[in-house]
Amino acid sequence: MTHSEDIKKELSSLFGDIPALCYLLFKNDKNEPFKVTAYQVEIIEEILYSRHKRILCWATTRAGKSLAVALGIILKAVLVEGERIRILAPTTDHTKIVMGYIIQHIFDHQLIVDSLLVKGDLPVERLKKELTKSKITFRNGNDIMIRSGGILQDGRTLVGFGGTTIIVDEAEGIPAEIIRTKIMRMLGDTADSQIFLISNPTNKGYMYDSMVDSHWHQILVNWQMCVEEGRLTAEFVEERRAEMSDVEFTIWYDSTYPEEGEDQLIPYGKIKAATRKSIDYLPAEKASLGVDVASMGSDFTVFTSVNIVDEVFSVYQTSRTSKTSTMATVGKVVDLIKTYGYASVQVDSTGLGTGVCDRLIELKHSINPVNFGSNPEEEEAKKYHLNKKADMYFNLRRLFENGLIRIPDDKRLVDQLSKLRYEFTSAGKVKIIDPDGHSPDEADSLALACYLPKKREFYLGNLDLGRFG
Repeated sequence: MTHSEDIKKELSSLFGDIPALCYLLFKNDKNEPFKVTAYQVEIIEEILYSRHKRILCWATTRAGKSLAVALGIILKAVLVEGERIRILAPTTDHTKIVMGYIIQHIFDHQLIVDSLLVKGDLPVERLKKELTKSKITFRNGNDIMIRSGGILQDGRTLVGFGGTTIIVDEAEGIPAEIIRTKIMRMLGDTADSQIFLISNPTNKGYMYDSMVDSHWHQILVNWQMCVEEGRLTAEFVEERRAEMSDVEFTIWYDSTYPEEGEDQLIPYGKIKAATRKSIDYLPAEKASLGVDVASMGSDFTVFTSVNIVDEVFSVYQTSRTSKTSTMATVGKVVDLIKTYGYASVQVDSTGLGTGVCDRLIELKHSINPVNFGSNPEEEEAKKYHLNKKADMYFNLRRLFENGLIRIPDDKRLVDQLSKLRYEFTSAGKVKIIDPDGHSPDEADSLALACYLPKKREFYLGNLDLGRFG
């Protein structure tokens, strides 16, 4: 009988009883037998028994969800054969949260310590040092690994990093496109692979989009459940409610997505209302092109074409290139102008875009260079918009709020638009905050296409500027 089989035999009578199993094997911070809450039981059961292959989990802050996930991972690694468990998160610090709980509780019982694959019989403190790395291996062949580096950039570090159980912590902090194209691909190694996404509803990303998909099992832990289980007190929750905005409380304690963030530039509902499935070209007398120029780095050059009919802007064509030279970008713009005969062409003249604009002007093409950091053209806009980027995006916001725009149902574009934020400078001017600190290429290109070179209606939407008057 193998070591793994010996452990399973000793625990077989408790395998289906999560509270009893955790009470036996794990300790709390007071070194007492660990008592799991009802919602922690559900989280552990989903991981250990793989009842569902796709799980979404939102929970109140301090609810103990990361701890429950860690305990589920330990039990699965010890008691289930053929497991390659992978823990992902936006940053290394995030991965260390779950892994920290694993390392803390993997030494709570000798049965678990004996299941570890280590060199020789080492004392517990030496074992802990051995396990502070990114991988833990077990005698039964299972392993636990963490990964975070490069995920927010392009997800390339995930290529070839497959597993049978994928845990993604703070999933809404990872771009939806990377989850779709890189993380979900990690499940291809076996037919029974499981993925468990955990997050607070801070962004309307992949998890938000997946809520309507019946393939995903959903777990929601709100503050009422935490109070009922004794993790929080009602008095503490009400104290937090008084100190937080309604949006903050909705995210961190109700564990639900707010209708609109206080600093969200364009309401998510307005974005989704403007999407349409197809972007077939419909010839129109008036069309506009927006070109967001990228450097030779990781950003993309994006070309967005819109028709303008009865004041409604409709996207009919988009394309993107990466690591493109200045002259190649010029050639692409010239080709699009010849194909569609735009009435207006707006080109990002910030940074390397200057070279693109200069060459197009040399070739006698009528374009409108837009330097994001320069001052707005209209005197009224200069009072309230920090720069042309703010002026450009508040023009785009007006179109969405008034139902005057139609965009493709493109997840990358929708994700970028929904994550745009704004803030006020000390002088009371509005500044645009890029999502995740990265240039939103598709969104910039769309905003440029809609930023026509004429006297625009000055617009601030429903912003409260009274405190700056």
